[in-house]
Amino acid sequence: MGNPDLLIVFNNGEINFLIKGTDYNTQKEAIDIGLFKYGEYINEVMDIADKPEELNFEIRSINIYTIH
Repeated sequence: MGNPDLLIVFNNGEINFLIKGTDYNTQKEAIDIGLFKYGEYINEVMDIADKPEELNFEIRSINIYTIH
């Protein structure tokens, strides 16, 4: 049957990522994938920002929702 798809939401909806059930084996691995994608997002934003030193990328919350 496989793993369910997961929606990983950072900072109450500031940014979110869909992790397909075929992309992970354990929930910890899915969270690691979400954190990796969050890091990629930060790098992309830093590259295009005029004043990257003024940005705040602190993770205040992570919510995980199962998509059925």
